[in-house]
Amino acid sequence: MRPGNSGGREGVEIDLPKIPPPHIEALLYQAEKNGILPLTSRCNLSCAFCSAAGNPPGLEAFSIAPRTIEDIRQHLAFLDESRGPITIGESVTRVTEGEPLTHKGLPEILRLLRETFPHREIRLTTNGTLLTGELSRFLKELGVTALLSLNTADPGLRSKWMKDPDPGNTLNQVETMASIGVEFEGSVVALPDLFGIEDVERTVRYLIELGARSVRLLLPGFSRYHPLWKADTKAAWGEIRDLARAMTAGTGIPVLADPPELSGLEARVEGCLKGSPARKAGLQAGDVILRVNKTTVFSRRHAMELSRNAQNPVLTIYREGGTFEVTLEKRRFQSPGFVVYDDLGLSEVEEWEAKVLETRAGKVLILTSALAGPLIRDLAARLDIDVRVAETRSDFFGGNILAAGLLVLSDFLMAFEESAGDWRPDVVVLPARAFDVWGRDLTGVPYKAFSAVTGIPVMLAG
Repeated sequence: MRPGNSGGREGVEIDLPKIPPPHIEALLYQAEKNGILPLTSRCNLSCAFCSAAGNPPGLEAFSIAPRTIEDIRQHLAFLDESRGPITIGESVTRVTEGEPLTHKGLPEILRLLRETFPHREIRLTTNGTLLTGELSRFLKELGVTALLSLNTADPGLRSKWMKDPDPGNTLNQVETMASIGVEFEGSVVALPDLFGIEDVERTVRYLIELGARSVRLLLPGFSRYHPLWKADTKAAWGEIRDLARAMTAGTGIPVLADPPELSGLEARVEGCLKGSPARKAGLQAGDVILRVNKTTVFSRRHAMELSRNAQNPVLTIYREGGTFEVTLEKRRFQSPGFVVYDDLGLSEVEEWEAKVLETRAGKVLILTSALAGPLIRDLAARLDIDVRVAETRSDFFGGNILAAGLLVLSDFLMAFEESAGDWRPDVVVLPARAFDVWGRDLTGVPYKAFSAVTGIPVMLAG
């Protein structure tokens, strides 16, 4: 078997069927039900490390014009499906997301969101170049959290690699925003080959000194089509992860490397935000959350969901060989303030486990990403069925792309061919995040084509 649309592989014998793309409304719905509100695809910078520069041929990517306030109003019901934060400016796989501050109607949209969801956390991702004192005061008034994608605090590097037309003004406005008291978190695309590891550390310290609640170090990942792929970016991942751990320990502020290296599902706390219910209750980095209101915690995401959705939750904590309870004084749906890496949700796992049991399958093959492989194996070990897990590498994107959301069906077919051998599963499980609401991958191929090629039933999970 040689699946078509297989990126750089040779020997193609099968052309996988494609389904025309759905209306953009369906893709917006998929993002919004997860709490992400796309506004515009326009960006005012041209960063050398922008992932859009490395999109492979055949990838479906959609650009959207600035959305109207009426359009946003009609989509509020979709946002209500998610009780978590509402995030503006977050990257959506198929919809190219730009800089939200380029949208002239942003203040009106933020006002509408706050009036509709008075207690939900609203998060605004920005590169900071279009901040003004007036806008910062407005963010403070509405209680909006800024997600500052700063990347570097060095004016020369900002000018060279981000094409920031006025880096001095950007940094001045960022400092003004912090002095006004806008709550913010920082992020840095950590590129030691371009900026030097010393600049990464200086930028993190700059953000922390300004009052960042946390800082996320985004590990460099590029497809083989990206101009920066010639640099061995993955070689820096270990150095960046070490820096994140050291700075968390040295500053008391959560500094997270993304993607993380997770080997299990225990709900380990990476740190606590300043002034948060978790910090006030005495939680620390390294604590493991065992129960929330006497409900046994399944995973990090499960612990976060239980804690966020409850008022004054009581957490049972494991620390240094002993257990104790703490109460987080918070309202319902307010962030508990502890920071964990994302993993698997209990409801999602229960859903696919029920599907597998309904098929009466004795042998199950789970194809997953390299990042999720150890977590899925941890889960599979708990199940009373014959489950095998195979990690799938991204041939469509190539490079050091590891995320499940960037895998396509030809990648899964190749992983199946390489891993199954003489062992033939009764059902194959694929990660749902690799497919849109119509069951299509990033090239438009439906996941059900897997069964057409292999003759084995397939389902989505997660």
